[in-house]
Amino acid sequence: MKRVLIITYYWPPSGGAGVQRWLKFSKYLPENGWQPVVFTPENPEIPVVDESLKKDIPEQVEVVKIPIWEPYQLYKRFAGIKKEDKIQPGFATDRKKSALVEYVSLWTRGNLFIPDARKFWIGPSVKYLKQYLKDHPVDAIVSTGPPHSMHLIALKLKKHFDIKWIADFRDPWSTMDYLDKMHLSSLAWKRHRQLEQKVFDKADHVLSVSNTWASEMNIKDRSKVSVITNGFDGKDFENDTDVAEDDSFNIVYAGILSEYRIPHGLFEALNALMEGNDEFYEKTKIIIYGSIDQEVYRVLENYPKVKERFIFKGYVAHDEVIEKYKKASLLLLILNNSHIVKGNIPGKFFEYLGSGKPILAIGSEEGDVAEILHSGNHGAFVTGNDVSRFKERLLAFFKGDSTSADISKGDVSKFDRKNLTKALVEILNGPMKND
Repeated sequence: MKRVLIITYYWPPSGGAGVQRWLKFSKYLPENGWQPVVFTPENPEIPVVDESLKKDIPEQVEVVKIPIWEPYQLYKRFAGIKKEDKIQPGFATDRKKSALVEYVSLWTRGNLFIPDARKFWIGPSVKYLKQYLKDHPVDAIVSTGPPHSMHLIALKLKKHFDIKWIADFRDPWSTMDYLDKMHLSSLAWKRHRQLEQKVFDKADHVLSVSNTWASEMNIKDRSKVSVITNGFDGKDFENDTDVAEDDSFNIVYAGILSEYRIPHGLFEALNALMEGNDEFYEKTKIIIYGSIDQEVYRVLENYPKVKERFIFKGYVAHDEVIEKYKKASLLLLILNNSHIVKGNIPGKFFEYLGSGKPILAIGSEEGDVAEILHSGNHGAFVTGNDVSRFKERLLAFFKGDSTSADISKGDVSKFDRKNLTKALVEILNGPMKND
């Protein structure tokens, strides 16, 4: 069996979206002739823990860990965050901090920790892996980011070893929207772009998770750029438990609901329907699994009926949230209102597809999500705050009118993790581009 070294910050028991992609690839790589060797921190700063994910790690996987030092304890002390509290991704700001503390915190993160706060792990990792690879050779190296420090580890290893290197970008680097909030200096912007370009140039192959983001990569040799989207694991949906527990109209959202994703138009439409339709009010529940910005609760004060039917469950284990998808009446997808939205395909979107349940997506209708959603008629898309269209769609979903709601169960097998792994294996087995 060939061996592939996977350099990743996220690995079980880390929970959340960042761990899913390479956990699932690792699950199916052995049956395709590749043994995963996962290199990951021994003590990472992870926002959530999900022990249920360990069941997906095949026995063939070798996991190699070394300690990491991160500046988060210093950051927490400065920002007034408790030592034991976790830093949640997706929340660039924290209203508990003063404006000055917030500004300094963001400026420091953006200008001093390039490409990210895991930069201090690069040197120790390279030193360790240089010896490891001499004693335990591999046939390929994969780095996956963010955090993009993982790519810089692989970049340095590439200078010492003639091994195929695949750089996997789950999110963009220099064009990522959160950098806009970090008060970057021109020198910091330049450094980000320089490092990113080195990775583009030196990697033998570059992966992106969406067509739009792949097209934006500054890579002259387009033959070494491939798109392998995220997906769903068909085995997660084998149990026939997709029947709702009662006749409630359960609108389910999973993930981070930040201030940049508050669906004002949806809330207004729901509130109006609940005020004018007692049955709709009694049966409808808006259930959130994940993290919520406090601003969401402030906004809900303007929609009292919605607030009464709003249920926040917090983070639940991955296998549990899959069961919630199966029992939902409608799955809600909210895209960030930012310049990267066209290429942004949230990982949960594919699990929504795997569940076979209708999807209501909110955001720009010019992008990869809309293309996938419409190609299979998996649900409806509403742009911006179109309250009348929200009402129309919500009533159609509520009544189960598949015609007016544009719902069908199109073939989604190409997004099954098992099939996506086969696409990855073709690249692993292919020639090196930088020979």
